[in-house]
Amino acid sequence: MTFVPHKFTVAAMLALVTSLTMAQSSSAQQGADAVSYSVGLRIWNNQWSANALPTIGGRTLVLRAESNGQKAVPILAGSLRYGDFGVSGSHFFKTSYGFTDSYLPPGSVSNTRRETDVNLLYFPLPGFSASVGYKTIGLDGISFKGPILGASGSAPIGGNIGMYGTIALGALKNNLQNRTGYELTEVGFSYLMSSAFPRMTATLGYRAQRLSIKNVALVGGNQNLRDSIAGLTLGVVASF
Repeated sequence: MTFVPHKFTVAAMLALVTSLTMAQSSSAQQGADAVSYSVGLRIWNNQWSANALPTIGGRTLVLRAESNGQKAVPILAGSLRYGDFGVSGSHFFKTSYGFTDSYLPPGSVSNTRRETDVNLLYFPLPGFSASVGYKTIGLDGISFKGPILGASGSAPIGGNIGMYGTIALGALKNNLQNRTGYELTEVGFSYLMSSAFPRMTATLGYRAQRLSIKNVALVGGNQNLRDSIAGLTLGVVASF
């Protein structure tokens, strides 16, 4: 499975550029002392792919393996904004995956995954935010933690329809002290269902993440490994 097709990265960057252009032409600014918050639930229908499997029979096999089919994983997210600053967080609930490969019986290897992140936000322009945060990813027997930097933007297309994009990069380490690069790309569309209080928005997008794990000690020497997870997202956000 290809992790992030270039077209999705380009689309996310286009959404960010569009949001900046729209923001610069807009005179609407949130009041300096205005407070707002949002809560949302997203279902991420994803597939987890890796080129490393856990130890089997005392040896670590380096194979290309994919989870058996798609997993619909709930992600709970929230944010609080005061003027041009804010905080946000999200949690990917612990989910079990079975893996398959041409060398192994289906489901003979399994693993679990859970993720959490917290971020500080800065809104220099309407519809655009920059963030610095901390990401944790927990798998069976191994965890990844470290700082991340990101940018998010949204812009109207017409009527109640808009587009959004998010890009993030991180420098993580696992509990074995392997340096790990983190990448996130998400791009999609939004639909304003209700402008009354609370404001309700539905989203549909494509989200992809990759971990690039450096110098992993394996039978035969150290190798760089890749772990990726990607798929469609469907969500709803309530803004207050």
